[in-house]
Amino acid sequence: MNYIAEIQSPLHIGTGKSLTPLEFALSDREFVVMSLDKILGTDSRLAQRLNDDLNLKGSKFSLTSFLKAYAPHTLGVRSEQRPASGSFAALRQLKSEESKQVQDSKAFRKYTVTLDGSVRRNILDGLERNQNVDVKEHLKTEPGWEAYLPGSSLKGAFRTALAYYLFKTEAHLYQQLKQRLCHKSGEAVNELIFYGAQQDPKYDLFKILRFSDSEARPVESCLEIKQMKILSLSNGGREPLKPWWTFFEVVKPGITFMGTVHIENRLLEKTATDSLGWKGHQHKFSLAQLVESANQMALDVCAWELRFFQEEVKNLNITPVIKFYQNLKQSVQNSDSQTCYLCLGQGAGWHKMTVGMLLEKDPQFFRELRRRLRLANHRLEFVYPKSRKVLMKESREVEGVFGWIKIKFKV
Repeated sequence: MNYIAEIQSPLHIGTGKSLTPLEFALSDREFVVMSLDKILGTDSRLAQRLNDDLNLKGSKFSLTSFLKAYAPHTLGVRSEQRPASGSFAALRQLKSEESKQVQDSKAFRKYTVTLDGSVRRNILDGLERNQNVDVKEHLKTEPGWEAYLPGSSLKGAFRTALAYYLFKTEAHLYQQLKQRLCHKSGEAVNELIFYGAQQDPKYDLFKILRFSDSEARPVESCLEIKQMKILSLSNGGREPLKPWWTFFEVVKPGITFMGTVHIENRLLEKTATDSLGWKGHQHKFSLAQLVESANQMALDVCAWELRFFQEEVKNLNITPVIKFYQNLKQSVQNSDSQTCYLCLGQGAGWHKMTVGMLLEKDPQFFRELRRRLRLANHRLEFVYPKSRKVLMKESREVEGVFGWIKIKFKV
């Protein structure tokens, strides 16, 4: 069976690495990841000049400025001298030369993605202010520089959704969860939902489910650079946005990826499930149950986020976020039996990656649990979590949220 994943809001699944100002250059509309080895190989003097520039400028160093000064051919910098008006032959010759410069410069690039003027300005401003302007990398193939969705991320999101759904619909499982959490059982969810009677990871229910990595797409066609700030609740109605920027490579909304999913149905037959020691709810495992679980959790997340942004956030226009979750809620409600919605990667957070929303519906129990597990237990007057990562257009203009995708299964 195939799955088709369509990006609903900018998606970032990180590698744990960031691109530094020594690795990328900026044009008006492009973010260019350069091959420094190839650049330095064009001129033996460049290495010493680079070292001198780094020592002189330190954290204000910009590969863009360095290359414009010492190796403009690697950027494909266009000539600033224009021919006199009416000189058609000269203009045609200049355009030909500029085209060749741009084409030749591709040999020094690993890849290029788009960015808007606000992101560019904030990166350059950050360099001037000695701030961290590293750009967090999205997962991609190397050296082909193609972006893809890892099957492990999809499987993990469905795993959380199924646990959430079963704890919500099976009261006895939820009560057992609360009892085990009171005794600091770190494996409570796995033991109750996924492990068989032997309580052994070797007999985990999700071993019968396999998601492939998706097909890979060239980064030039699917990635862009976005900027984020942390929105955090505070006493006294103070500025809710933290002042620093964080920059990300993200997959654009509307991009689609395809992969395969397989369920080993033979292991769901009675003889097999008996030998594996699986429990009643595990016998019912199916793709239809996964879809229903994901959509139920997505609807609850929409309601949770709408309440948070509408009731808790002050002194900031968060209309784009409100509209996104209202539209997402409508899309989930109207989805067919083969379609569901998930949140992956950056911005997923506590309530999208755990069963925490259910626990928070019992305020007294959750308050005590926060103390026991030290979940911001010094800020019990705030909802948990009290912060969100929001994408920004400008310093106080919110753009949206990370990481929502639509999954459609097709035989």
